[in-house]
Amino acid sequence: MVDTSLILDAIVAASIAAGALFTIYQLRIMARDRQTEFVMRVGEFVCAKDFMETICKIWEAKSQDAKGLETEVSYAELSRVADYFEGISGLARRGLVKEELVLEAYSLDVLWEKMKPWITELRKEYPHLWTTFEDLAKKSAQVQWRQRGES
Repeated sequence: MVDTSLILDAIVAASIAAGALFTIYQLRIMARDRQTEFVMRVGEFVCAKDFMETICKIWEAKSQDAKGLETEVSYAELSRVADYFEGISGLARRGLVKEELVLEAYSLDVLWEKMKPWITELRKEYPHLWTTFEDLAKKSAQVQWRQRGES
């Protein structure tokens, strides 16, 4: 005959396991929700008129050198864009935002190429400026190249 205490122990163990699995599932959903909310808030900043105008100035800049780029787009505007993408790249590198999401959301490789002469000039004095932005831009170029090859 089966002892009822063994049956109760089995039920309790199964309940604890089910509760633990449910908790883990809920925590994963909450983490995904937090990341989604963060990305949406970041998107609001990028879509703000003044930031978007600065990005457009960089995209449309004809200059190939640091001085010319700084004439077309101000030092402060260039710094703000570089700082922003350095921050986003740092979050992706630390796994706080999915790297794939950042790579899909922004054409970092193209933006980096536009800003590279200006940043290279500044690095003569400050060698570690915006290195994470550069690293993710290089990954962006590789991803874009692979995606074009698959199409």
